[in-house]
Amino acid sequence: NLNRHDEKMIPISRELEYIDNYNLLIQKRFGKKISFVKSIDDDALDYKIPKLLIQPLIENSIYHGLETKKGGGTVELIISIEENMLLIIVADDGTGIDDLTLKKLKQSLESNNENKDQDEDQVENQNENKYENRTKIGIMNVYKRIKLIYGKEYGLNIFSESAKGTTIILKL
Repeated sequence: NLNRHDEKMIPISRELEYIDNYNLLIQKRFGKKISFVKSIDDDALDYKIPKLLIQPLIENSIYHGLETKKGGGTVELIISIEENMLLIIVADDGTGIDDLTLKKLKQSLESNNENKDQDEDQVENQNENKYENRTKIGIMNVYKRIKLIYGKEYGLNIFSESAKGTTIILKL
């Protein structure tokens, strides 16, 4: 998927093929524990987006939200066009993100967006939280790519409640 024809932008229809292949692997691994629901606006299928923009978000939902949840759960992907904007929503009914972790994640996104230099305290804090930093690599990568390609007014929002799930909304 990564090296095919050196394409940087692909139609959503092809991104969905990658997601379906990923879902097959998840179903083999987890069986019926994790279900996947898609609601895709047919008019959005030909829109081009950066390759592998959605799949890392689905992977995060499974790895961080559903894999450890008793009884499993559902990942929902919604893609629609509203007011000349492409909306991509990845939601799960997993374990959610606790308030402190969500706050730190949002601060990381904002500080990255502002290109602030890190002071010594931030570097020390990052070293102490290496595990936490690894868990947000996918989100940070998607966030940075959106900002670089589409501009500052576009991006992603994260909403989560501990023990209830997480929703990520991309606006392109």
